[in-house]
Amino acid sequence: MKAKTYLNSCSLESGMTLLEILIAMVVFTIIAAAGYGGLHQGLAVQQQLQEQQTLWKSLDAVVNLIEQDLDQVRNIAPRTPVTDALAFRGYSDNNSGSSGKFIKFTRGGYQSFHATKVGPYLRLAYRLRDGVLYRVSWRGLNLPENEPGEESKLLTDIKDVSVRYLHETRRWVDTWPLRFTGEEAATVPRAVELSISLTNNTTYKRVFYVGPLR
Repeated sequence: MKAKTYLNSCSLESGMTLLEILIAMVVFTIIAAAGYGGLHQGLAVQQQLQEQQTLWKSLDAVVNLIEQDLDQVRNIAPRTPVTDALAFRGYSDNNSGSSGKFIKFTRGGYQSFHATKVGPYLRLAYRLRDGVLYRVSWRGLNLPENEPGEESKLLTDIKDVSVRYLHETRRWVDTWPLRFTGEEAATVPRAVELSISLTNNTTYKRVFYVGPLR
């Protein structure tokens, strides 16, 4: 009788121990799943932050390049009879002008260390095509109109670009120049306001002085 009672007691204790083990395994599974979910979410956030940091670094480099170019604008127009033979030509948005070109101008301060003699001026343009921002350069002023220029990719994932130009009367206008004849055509804007809308619904706006500060 005592032996039977002892066996029943051992069976009961073993059953409780097994139940505790099952409960512990369930709790551990829940904690592990929660920990994995938190880790996965943390890694996703970290990756997103790294992508944003890379984007802002690229955007900052592009903005600095545009600022340097506009600082060196010179009021010198090409002498060849081309459609945009102006010192500075600004379109209202990326849908104006050829191949998405929205600004084109003469840049000074160019130096070359090649053996051949190179002029100190460049013709530059910025254009938006298929969501990509390009910088186009022509190593000279008086080149044929069909000269393609050297195109460099600057920034991707762009949804839209809009530009405004500061007139000497201190009002913003959508195109430059306002008139293509007379003295108005032979001028450059005082400043350029550039708005870049990215595909992640972020808009970056910046105002640049044009040429030497006046």
